[in-house]
Amino acid sequence: MYDVAALDTIGGEVTATYERAELFLIRVIRDALAKMQDEPDWARAQLLAIRQERYRVEGAMAVLQRQAPELALKTVDEAYVRGALEAEREIAQLANAGIINPTTSMALNDAAVVALSSELVSSLAGVNGGILRRVEDIWRAIVAEATGYSVTGAMTTFEAAQRSYTRMAREGLGFFVDSAGRKWSLDTYAEMATRTATTKALMAGHTDRMVQSGVDLVVVSSHPNPAPQCAPFERKVLSLTGRDTGRVVRDGHAVTVTATLDRAIEDGLFHPNCRHVLSAYIPGATNLTPPKPDVNHEGYKATQHQRYLERQVRASKRMEAAAVTPEAKQAARQRARAYQARIREHINKHNLPRRRHREQLRKPGGRVAD
Repeated sequence: MYDVAALDTIGGEVTATYERAELFLIRVIRDALAKMQDEPDWARAQLLAIRQERYRVEGAMAVLQRQAPELALKTVDEAYVRGALEAEREIAQLANAGIINPTTSMALNDAAVVALSSELVSSLAGVNGGILRRVEDIWRAIVAEATGYSVTGAMTTFEAAQRSYTRMAREGLGFFVDSAGRKWSLDTYAEMATRTATTKALMAGHTDRMVQSGVDLVVVSSHPNPAPQCAPFERKVLSLTGRDTGRVVRDGHAVTVTATLDRAIEDGLFHPNCRHVLSAYIPGATNLTPPKPDVNHEGYKATQHQRYLERQVRASKRMEAAAVTPEAKQAARQRARAYQARIREHINKHNLPRRRHREQLRKPGGRVAD
């Protein structure tokens, strides 16, 4: 059985790179706003401000475009090898127990690694190429909203612009917009794309080695608070190749093969952030007792609300990064503390672990933020 927790660290370099890039872009827009603070000619200032920062945005784009292919290949390869090595350990244990007699040595599928890394690069390329346009779109939205606020005379144009930018930072600036029109922060999208690729790679390395050794039947793990689409597969037997279907007998033990691995994936198992794993089915020894069902999925809902609260903490920290005035910075810090208090209350109520790394923003640094 491989350790899915490894995915929390394998893809970290990709996510960190895009998170630093987003904080850098937030600083670019903030600096453009600061330049306009003392400008008497608002129209001229707003036209020039973001254009004067354009070279910094283009520099960030160039760094991401240069780094993405290497990071993707390194990340996917690490996940694939990790999965294959975990399978090798499991196969050795099965062989020592006399359950299987593997006749082949481990062979890594380089073509699978290249294909999966290319898939990740393609996902990230859509982000990299659209950053400049999104920065300009965000800037135009700030200017338009600020102009609308300021005509009432209730606040200066700069104050209105700061208010608009703070709100956008809280709600998510959306430096990437997907084909469905959904706005993504760079780190959230990079994490989703990377998690998808590394999950596939970890499983591919594991299943490739299992199949090489003649293992076809595997069982899905179980854990507290599974996603609704995963719950039906917990402690169920799957076929890696499709060779075994329906009711089969192994060493005098009858077992039902619920589905092929591919079909289970099509039905939602192993979605991004899924924490289920596969291990070899051992007749008469593998525990196939299904876990107690959570009919209304209240546990899963609680984990999703925790993720919402964590996003709000990160949003507050983006608001702080976007703040131009000391008052705006202090308000953002107070908001972060308030949501952290809600997290403490929520996890105590539902007996959930605190995921502090999901509340953090990495500080701008490295080559992207130069």
